[in-house]
Amino acid sequence: MFTTPGPLSQQEPATQQPNYELLRSMGWNIDVSYGNYCVAWRDHDEVVFEWRQNTWHRVTGRANPVG
Repeated sequence: MFTTPGPLSQQEPATQQPNYELLRSMGWNIDVSYGNYCVAWRDHDEVVFEWRQNTWHRVTGRANPVG
């Protein structure tokens, strides 16, 4: 017996692997990466990013004052 395609056929395309070059092109330096997460820094900022829906999303971060 065959079934009519349901919600599974309407899902988004598979998520790509994290694109670190996208962050690098915006001036970020990658420090650590694990799965869809990475820690990156730029100037005095250190940020955790998450790769989802084929783009980077800032999870948390801190700005380190100039000493």
